[in-house]
Amino acid sequence: MFADDLRKSVLQAAVQGKLTEQLPTDGYARDLLKKIRAEKAKLIKAKKIKPVTLPPISDDELPFKIPANWCWARLGEICQINPRNKISDENTTATFLSMPAIGSGYQNFFTPMIKKWDDIKSGFTHFADGDVIFAKITPCFQNRKSALLHNLENGIGAGTTELYVLRSYGNYVLGKYLLYFVKSPKFIQDGISTFKGTAGQQRIDGKFVSNYLFPLPPIAEQERIVAKLDKILAEIELLAADERELAELEKNFPRQMKNSLLLAAVQGKLTEQLPTDGYALDLLKKIRSEKAKLIKSKKIKPVALPPISDDELPFKIPANWCWARLGDVCKMFTGNSISEYEKNEKYFGRKIGLDFIATKDISFDNRVSYDNGVKIPSDNNFKVAKCNSVLMCIEGGSAGRKIAIIDRDVYFGNKLCNFNVYQLSSQYLYFYLQSSAFRKLFADKVVGIIGGVGINKLRHIPIPLPPIAEQKRIVAKLDELLPLCEI
Repeated sequence: MFADDLRKSVLQAAVQGKLTEQLPTDGYARDLLKKIRAEKAKLIKAKKIKPVTLPPISDDELPFKIPANWCWARLGEICQINPRNKISDENTTATFLSMPAIGSGYQNFFTPMIKKWDDIKSGFTHFADGDVIFAKITPCFQNRKSALLHNLENGIGAGTTELYVLRSYGNYVLGKYLLYFVKSPKFIQDGISTFKGTAGQQRIDGKFVSNYLFPLPPIAEQERIVAKLDKILAEIELLAADERELAELEKNFPRQMKNSLLLAAVQGKLTEQLPTDGYALDLLKKIRSEKAKLIKSKKIKPVALPPISDDELPFKIPANWCWARLGDVCKMFTGNSISEYEKNEKYFGRKIGLDFIATKDISFDNRVSYDNGVKIPSDNNFKVAKCNSVLMCIEGGSAGRKIAIIDRDVYFGNKLCNFNVYQLSSQYLYFYLQSSAFRKLFADKVVGIIGGVGINKLRHIPIPLPPIAEQKRIVAKLDELLPLCEI
């Protein structure tokens, strides 16, 4: 994202002295470094810290140029690294920070817990108000889990051992400037290059931290850098929020557009109603006549369905459309269950027979995979889904979400429902089953721990029925527009 690249550029420019102006009144960082060394000498003399010998800085080590009134120092020279707190009253309360409690990214935030000091004084990293902490383990280090600590309980705390703590001597290095430095891209890149340990447990070590070169500005310029970064990074965060919103819109746009097109289609808003289309009630009469013949010849069983009440109708439809129940216009039935043993030992790898399609063979983008290797010979009583009929999962987590039109005769699983249409466009039905209108009606009927809708309840769900000519226009229009949602 552009905002993240901009943050990195601004932070790196800041620690190289390119973000702020150097003023003659600032003085020289060399004088500041002398004060830091004097402060360290006092602490060493008072035996509050131990002396640490660090190698002199050679010109070959310098990673970039800095302004003339700045100077280079090693982090171990200007900061105590992982100091320990000395608290006499063990009943004192203190702040505790786990790794998840420390914010990542470029802002400064953490979520404290309060614990007794006696419970956290051993086996954890110590810190205090004004310290800068940062994670030393992957991926927390790269994710910039770091913070400038403030308002700690009684001014002290302890936390995860996967932290480094920096405490500047005499406050001659501003904590906020130090925090911005450990978030800067070069510090992160250099730290990653020194990772040691096994995969997933890699860390930077203490030598990297204590020896790392730090560009030290005069205190006045540190203040200007911090003020400038606070302002610029806040503005970049607004840009980042806009980028995230745009990315979310771009991510969701195809799905939202598809949902809008499908809903408009089944509401009669995507196509024009033509006088030559006739009335869907006439189509429904033909369907009922066809079903009556099939019942009379005992090819199907009669199913009594109640008339549709106004309370059931989810939206208005054009005057020449009508409402019907799915059971009025479709023959619906589930498939057969076969065990994993049967799939693997009895039917897998056969050359002859019909493909067997289970729920897993239908994707959420409505594609069917026929090459699962399972074929079942025709000498059995398995139910067949005919070519161009619709299959939909009606049980489990995929219920109402996995829907497909099949391009060949198949056997199918018991969690799938096959829709055989009567004088109806199977493609129109296929699109209706994907619409938000149907999905809401379906979801209202889901029951059970596994979650599903039985065939009888499925038959009762209403469907908006256009004349067959308009069904064909709707299908043609959706075939034209829906692929554009995927570009």
